[in-house]
Amino acid sequence: MTIQPLTTESSRISGAAYDPATNVLRLQFWTGKGDDRHPGPVYDYRNFPPEKWAEFMAAESKGSWFGKNIAKSADLYPYTKIEQPTDKESK
Repeated sequence: MTIQPLTTESSRISGAAYDPATNVLRLQFWTGKGDDRHPGPVYDYRNFPPEKWAEFMAAESKGSWFGKNIAKSADLYPYTKIEQPTDKESK
């Protein structure tokens, strides 16, 4: 599943992808601050229905929507951190 950069600025989430066949939401979060900010950890959220994906994409603030609807609902949307290769490993 390829993460696409968000088309709207988010201070919390750098990109998102959704697989309707498996109902998995994949989010990549920002890490660092200011000039050191770059895409960071990636998480998969399971049991995420298509209508919630539509709501997320329509939300003016993706980070706020995430906080209210996903972060507080770990029982509804269990998550797994996806290991990313380090810079050394990816070269």
